[in-house]
Amino acid sequence: MMMQMLNLYFTAPRKDKDAFEALKAKDVASVENNLLSPESVFADTIQKVMSCGNYRTRTLTKAILDEINLDDAYRIYKERFADAGDFTFFFVGNIDEATFKPLVEQYIASLPSKGKKEMWKDRKIETPKGIVKRTVKKGVEPKSAVRLTYTGTYDWSVKSRTEARAVMNILNIMMRETMREDKGGVYGVGAGFNPIHYPTSKYMISIRFGCAPENVDMLISTAKEQIAILKKDGPSQKNLDKTKETMHRELETSLRDNGFWLSVMNTYYTNGDSYADFLNINKIIDGITPQMVKELTNKYFNDANYDEFTLYPEK
Repeated sequence: MMMQMLNLYFTAPRKDKDAFEALKAKDVASVENNLLSPESVFADTIQKVMSCGNYRTRTLTKAILDEINLDDAYRIYKERFADAGDFTFFFVGNIDEATFKPLVEQYIASLPSKGKKEMWKDRKIETPKGIVKRTVKKGVEPKSAVRLTYTGTYDWSVKSRTEARAVMNILNIMMRETMREDKGGVYGVGAGFNPIHYPTSKYMISIRFGCAPENVDMLISTAKEQIAILKKDGPSQKNLDKTKETMHRELETSLRDNGFWLSVMNTYYTNGDSYADFLNINKIIDGITPQMVKELTNKYFNDANYDEFTLYPEK
């Protein structure tokens, strides 16, 4: 049935006016509700600033939804799925090859193919340069949200991604200990590393936490203090060992998950990574040293491109 449905997505899309209008009405209601949500307004502000207001990253509005036309949407869909020759299909699971192969031949090999090859386009979505600070005032509840970001160019590789993730894990340990356990000031705190390969290799680090409005400045300073410690002294051996152990254990657990393998296959294929590099991840983790963490912290937490966003209640 799955293979039949896959085939029908290409060959027999259904144009349903009632379903279209119902979905559109649902989206309009969602958009209108978002205007009342402090968190949504805050997220929209961050998106606009971090994409330099690029047209393709516009916040969805009722006016944009009203522009959507069923006939145009259906035409575009059919055009996009008219040629399966440039599609790549990934299947993960308990698959019996002898049973599966005839289904592939019947439902995928029979799809229309024109032999056309397509290439992505650079839409010039850039992050801001320099230091940017924005404050959003929305809502009445006595709570705030903070997001700190660092951006820069990036050397794309499996090794660099693994090492950067270790740096974030160590920083997360340090921030949780100081900001949540010692000061009791945050509802939750986390740092994440988002590498981007195309159109140019770059990264974005995001530190996020929620807190009481009166604690915003103090906790931002505390987060920066932990980064400064990593820059100057590197990590403690205890935190480095804990991070390595956690990364090894997470990888071991993930290897038993179909979704994880699907993500690996898709990511590696899309970005041109060597699958052989995946087999070296445990070795990469073992090779991380305190000096390496120190150097990477200085490299990635570059104050030249720093963005600070804060959400406060209106009153």
